[in-house]
Amino acid sequence: MQRVLERPIFIIGCPRSGTTLLFSLLSHSEHLWSLHSESHHIWELVVPIHRQGFFGSNRATAEDVTPGVRDFVTRSFLNLLKPGSPELVEKPAVRMVEKTPRNVYRVPFLRALFPDAAFVFLTRDGRDNISSLMEGWKHPERFGTWDLPPGFTIKGYQGRKWCFALPPGWEELNGCSLAEVCAYQWTSANEAILASLAELPPSSFVRVRYEDLFNHPYRVIEQLAAFLDIPFTGKLREAAANPPVVNTTSPPKLGKWRDKHFEEISAILPKIEPTLKRLGYLASEDCLGPSATGSPFEPLGTVPHHDRVAALHIQAQ
Repeated sequence: MQRVLERPIFIIGCPRSGTTLLFSLLSHSEHLWSLHSESHHIWELVVPIHRQGFFGSNRATAEDVTPGVRDFVTRSFLNLLKPGSPELVEKPAVRMVEKTPRNVYRVPFLRALFPDAAFVFLTRDGRDNISSLMEGWKHPERFGTWDLPPGFTIKGYQGRKWCFALPPGWEELNGCSLAEVCAYQWTSANEAILASLAELPPSSFVRVRYEDLFNHPYRVIEQLAAFLDIPFTGKLREAAANPPVVNTTSPPKLGKWRDKHFEEISAILPKIEPTLKRLGYLASEDCLGPSATGSPFEPLGTVPHHDRVAALHIQAQ
């Protein structure tokens, strides 16, 4: 039997935004296939960072898709994916859920590879997200990705490994503080996603707020399953009722930035405030409550493209 990948689901979001939790929950579905891990070993072979030298990035575009790339990616996933239930093995259509944070810079590439893909855009309050990134940079043995070039320094960081995704323009951060580097990572990731999704039909993506997922996991996953057209039953429903704690450096908590990096993040608020506001996280508020009005199923008229993307989201009310 020849299998085919159909309607893959890509979870996209800044590193440390909660994508591992969401991926873990959806990977419980008995109607999906999953690697149960990130897919760097596949993506880096077709969009390797070294092709651009030290000043490359994780960005990939539709122009990077060739017949050979499409064939390699498809065969790699079909060979490595694990079914959510034994019954799936008997069906030719394979629907996978995938999560690799570096893909925030590859949405056009993914869309060209899989025109029927669905994207789940997970956002997190930039202050908490940046705080979590800063904590992660303390563990380059765990989150380090590439060697820093000679002479490249980050104030407050003694390691020689770059951590997490590599955004376009990262080389301009030489000499900046760790908070500034993490602020750039968060802003760059979210703005890249907003710009990319604005080019796609609204039916192909949805936004989920980490704060809603944290406070109301059952309701959020139930609505997300409906949007993705997967049954909210069995192991998926059980996992949503009792979410796992995954990939953390300290116990999960909303507003953690106030305890961890209040002064550093307060200093960089002007750099992230435009994106905070665009995503509905106002710097003057805690933004820990329910999401703003809007729904993935409501028409939003002629709202400017970035704001239209930001407003299409699951509600936990």
